[in-house]
Amino acid sequence: MLTKTNSGRYRVRVFHKSLQVASKTFDRAKDAEKWEAAQKLALYGGEWISPTAGDITLGDLITQFNKDRKGPVRPHSWDTDETNLRLHISATLKRRPISSITAGQLETMFNEMLRTHARGTVSRHRDSVSVLFAYAVRHGIVRENLVTKVKLARGTGEPKQEIRPFTEAERDGLIKTIRRTHPDAADVVEILARTGVRWGELCALRVSDIRNDMYPTIFVRESESDGYDATDPKSGKPRRVPLDDRSVEILAALTVGMKSTDRIFQNSEGGKLLGGNFTRAVKWATIAPGQRLHDLRHTAATLWLQNSIDISTVAAWLGHSNSSTTHKAYLHYMKADADVAGIARINARDTQRREAEAEN
Repeated sequence: MLTKTNSGRYRVRVFHKSLQVASKTFDRAKDAEKWEAAQKLALYGGEWISPTAGDITLGDLITQFNKDRKGPVRPHSWDTDETNLRLHISATLKRRPISSITAGQLETMFNEMLRTHARGTVSRHRDSVSVLFAYAVRHGIVRENLVTKVKLARGTGEPKQEIRPFTEAERDGLIKTIRRTHPDAADVVEILARTGVRWGELCALRVSDIRNDMYPTIFVRESESDGYDATDPKSGKPRRVPLDDRSVEILAALTVGMKSTDRIFQNSEGGKLLGGNFTRAVKWATIAPGQRLHDLRHTAATLWLQNSIDISTVAAWLGHSNSSTTHKAYLHYMKADADVAGIARINARDTQRREAEAEN
C-alpha cells in the first residue's frame, strides 16, 4: 500500500495475511513503487526477509548464535566456533549491521589473517564464519551466506605443519628412551604408533573394547579429547583396528586385574590421561623435537603402507571416510617408497650391464 504523507514523502506498507510486515518511506513515488514490488515478489516467492532483520549487528548475532547452540552442538565444536568468532573478527566489523557486511569485507578479513596465520587456521576460521552466516539465513536475518562467495587465497603466513612420521628404527628408539624412566608412558607411545588411533580415542579405550572374535582387535567407539566428555570418533562411526602381536602383549599386561569398564590407559592416580601433562612428563619436546604425538598415528599409517597393506584397508583402520583422504595425506610417502624401489631396479640393471661388459 502506497500513501503520500503530509510532508510530501511516499510511505510504503507491505501486508501479508492482513498483517503489516514491512514499511519504508521514500522521497520519490517511483522509488517507493519499485521497493514495494521487490518486497511483494520476495514475499510471494517465499524468499522474503524483513528489512529490519539485518539491523542486528554482527556482534549481537554472534552472541545470539552462541547462546542458541550452547548444548545442542558438541562442546568441542562450540568452543572452536566461539573462539574463532571472538578472536579473529575485529571490533569494528562486529559493530556493523549484518545486512551491511559484504563479501569483499569478509575476503579482506581472511586475507589479512593469512599474512600472519597458517592457511589451515584461517580455513577453520572461515568455516566458523560460514556456520554463523548459514544460521542467519535459516533464521531469516539475511538472504544468503556470503562466505560461500569468498575463495580463500593460498596465503603467505605460517606454512601448514607437515606430517612427520617416525621410521621404524626411530619409533623403536623413542620407545626405548621413554621406557628407561616412564615404562607406562612407553606403552602409550607404542600403542599409538602401532594402532594409529588418535590421542582422544586412546584415552577413551576401555578393557571391554579389546575384542578377540576371529582375530585380536580394539573397538574404537569413542574419543575423549582433553577437557571434554566422550563423544563419537572424529569420523562419527566406530571402527575395529586389528592388533599385531606386540600390541596384544602390551594390552594383555596392562589389563591384568582390571574391570571391563576400566580405562586401559590412566594417569598415575588412576584418572584420565591429559596430553599436555603426558608430553611434559616424558619431555617430548626434547626427545622428539619438531614432531607431535599425532605423528605416531602417521607413523602407523606409513609403516602399514610400506608393508604393502592396501590403501583402502589402511583408510578403514584409520577411520577415514574414504581412501582418497588417506591417499592425499600419505601420497608423498607412498611415492618415496616407490622411488626407492625404482632406483633399486635401475641400479640392479646398471650392475648387470657393467658385469656383462666386463665379461666381454
